[in-house]
Amino acid sequence: MKKNSTSQSGLFNPRAFVAFTLCCVGVLLAAASFAAPKPKSAPLTFGHPIISGIGGVGFEQGLRVDTTNPNRLYTSVPGSLSSDTSWVWHSLDGGKTFKWVVAATALEGKYTTCAGGGDTETGVDSAGHLYFADLTLANFSTSRSDDHGASATCSNAGVPDAVVDRQWYAFDGDPTNGGSIYLANDEFAQAPAQCGSPTNFGQNILVMYRSPLP
Repeated sequence: MKKNSTSQSGLFNPRAFVAFTLCCVGVLLAAASFAAPKPKSAPLTFGHPIISGIGGVGFEQGLRVDTTNPNRLYTSVPGSLSSDTSWVWHSLDGGKTFKWVVAATALEGKYTTCAGGGDTETGVDSAGHLYFADLTLANFSTSRSDDHGASATCSNAGVPDAVVDRQWYAFDGDPTNGGSIYLANDEFAQAPAQCGSPTNFGQNILVMYRSPLP
């Protein structure tokens, strides 16, 4: 059997040819990927609007999500101080529909037996407890529900101060199990009056409370 000479076998090496071919294909694919136009991202849009304030009126609506069940949402609005009524609704289907929470008074919607009707604030801790604060101007009525709004206990004196205004909740874990709940709010004319003030009545201040107390 006649063997190819060394010079003849060096002219064509199958392995080298395959490697060269694959390298060329890779270069062509890379060039094509850089040359191809990048698809444009779709513009941001809003979903179909849902009426959440059924059976009530109000303003400055708030929305909170229960992190233990993302399909459970809460929303609240104040009625008016003269009506002594504020409303709390919940959604159990991720915001597709809203109804009054179970503890709401039939045909009226008032959530708790405490005074209210001013600014409202709802909050949900890491364990799913529902908190609600309602402004009465003199103070806040505050409540907690351990059954997602089916029942609630409330207090007409949620903070030790008076002449309070707009409140906000923040949470650190579960306040019923070693965590804390914070309430921040504005207070009218609590700081000393400043020179040149049009009313010389004093200045508003921002305060914050924590519960449970240390």
